[in-house]
Amino acid sequence: MFGKSGSAAILIALYALASGLFVKKNIAVSAVIRKNRQIGKVGGLRYKVMAAAKARKSTVVLSTENKTEFMKFEKKVKKSVKGQYVRDAAALIRAMLEAR
Repeated sequence: MFGKSGSAAILIALYALASGLFVKKNIAVSAVIRKNRQIGKVGGLRYKVMAAAKARKSTVVLSTENKTEFMKFEKKVKKSVKGQYVRDAAALIRAMLEAR
């Protein structure tokens, strides 16, 4: 059902459920959670970012390891979806969740 690149989304869903926080609107994530709680890069980034744009997400949270690849995308892609980069699970949680 989910590959490694879905591990960050699963972490966010479980953390939101346990903490009572909410996932920010218009945000997506594609990243791998490593055993040491570091955020790792994913493959197929272009397709994932394009899917986020199609779903009208304004921001995609990615590993800092994916920043170079994201920056190579066309200007129209980067104009519709902004990249936000994180190194660890704590930064991912701060980027994705909010109180309401």
